[in-house]
Amino acid sequence: MAFDKKFLSLSEMRSNFAFAIYIYFPTLIFAFVGTLQFLRGRNWPIVAFTAGLFGTAIFHQCVVGFSYGNPGYMVPGGHIVAPLVSIVAYLFTFLIAWGITRVLQRKRRSNSQIDENLV
Repeated sequence: MAFDKKFLSLSEMRSNFAFAIYIYFPTLIFAFVGTLQFLRGRNWPIVAFTAGLFGTAIFHQCVVGFSYGNPGYMVPGGHIVAPLVSIVAYLFTFLIAWGITRVLQRKRRSNSQIDENLV
């Protein structure tokens, strides 16, 4: 297996820093954005990041299932596609969480305006 061109050992990941950054770039960016928004008092980006992280993990588990149970041995092109799938998972969960937050904010505003009109 070590002589197979598709095999990517952990030592290769450590020696090729640019490749490791490429693979983990979406997770690092969305973690940074989620943390900044959390510090600004918004909770939904952290929830969205967590859901996106689960989506990314499910994808990686599927890849491991198709690659003989070894996470370093991916289907051809798996390492190239993995960050793109991560970006899609994070964008999807951030969009869903933002949409839910907006709907709940509008509902609260409309309820408070109705209460003010009754007084």
